[in-house]
Amino acid sequence: MAISAWLATLPLRLSASLVVGSFVLFAVGIILVMRRMIPPSALEPHNDVAGFVGNSIGVIYGFMLAFVVASVWAEYSAAGDLAAHESAEALALYRDLSVYPNQAEAEKGLAALRVYTLSIVHDEFPAMKAMKWNAGNPAYLSAN
Repeated sequence: MAISAWLATLPLRLSASLVVGSFVLFAVGIILVMRRMIPPSALEPHNDVAGFVGNSIGVIYGFMLAFVVASVWAEYSAAGDLAAHESAEALALYRDLSVYPNQAEAEKGLAALRVYTLSIVHDEFPAMKAMKWNAGNPAYLSAN
């Protein structure tokens, strides 16, 4: 399993803490190693330039992080809108089939609609939660 998939299965606070904590520990480790290798007197003349470079990197990182967050939020919002639209369409189809003149044909459509909605609830949603791709094959879920 990829580390990103593994992190996604953890609770949000734990996975966020692991990601942020690992970067913080890496940065602190680099600083400690560099402080032991290079004496402070050799670094002092470069403090002014290092401050500007550090600030520039921080600003660039902030912009990139903002764009990533905005993109992820847009994808999340689009997925929610799509699910709401699909459920509204299923409800409209159910209502239309309930008043369809040929009830024998309407029952076939209602049965197909029930099978579809149950497959969404029992197959697709658990597959998305487990981050598995079933490619429209419910047997995939039982095989994995």
